[in-house]
Amino acid sequence: MAFLNEFKRASNEFKAQIESEISNLEHESTPQILPPTQPPQGAVASGSLTEIAPGEREDNHIVKAPNA
Repeated sequence: MAFLNEFKRASNEFKAQIESEISNLEHESTPQILPPTQPPQGAVASGSLTEIAPGEREDNHIVKAPNA
């Protein structure tokens, strides 16, 4: 009978150790997402956008054909 009790105790210790290791691995493997230090190449800036009147835009040139 003592042998069975010792075996059960050792089995429970082993099970607790395995569960503890699995818990540690799950905690360590959780990725920590950090914001980028610089925006990616070609990214659009975030924030509030203001509408630009057509007269204020730099690309507001209309070239008419000479015959128009």
